[in-house]
Amino acid sequence: MDLYTATRDSLKLFRAEYRLARCLPRVVCYLDDIMGATFADCNGERLAVAEFNREHEGTRCIGPVYGLRHHIGWPHSRAQWPDMMYWAHFIDHEDYCRFEGLAMSESLPL
Repeated sequence: MDLYTATRDSLKLFRAEYRLARCLPRVVCYLDDIMGATFADCNGERLAVAEFNREHEGTRCIGPVYGLRHHIGWPHSRAQWPDMMYWAHFIDHEDYCRFEGLAMSESLPL
């Protein structure tokens, strides 16, 4: 994905009107133009993602892979690319609630 229009147009593949039968419940996205002195939530890739998230609130969203740099080794943990990795979450996918093996399977007692 790259800049506003290309990102907006690419995200059409993730829109609610498309069936998810041949799609994973989560898809990795790399947003390489979100970092920079003039980039903000109101322009570029971040704006396209924000618009997508507003349009699909509760069913599909795109969000950062929080804490990724803490799970990768040096020297990658010092690079900028971990902050550019996002997940497209298809909450309305029939397999979204299945354990995917990426998160810790143990739960804390309440």
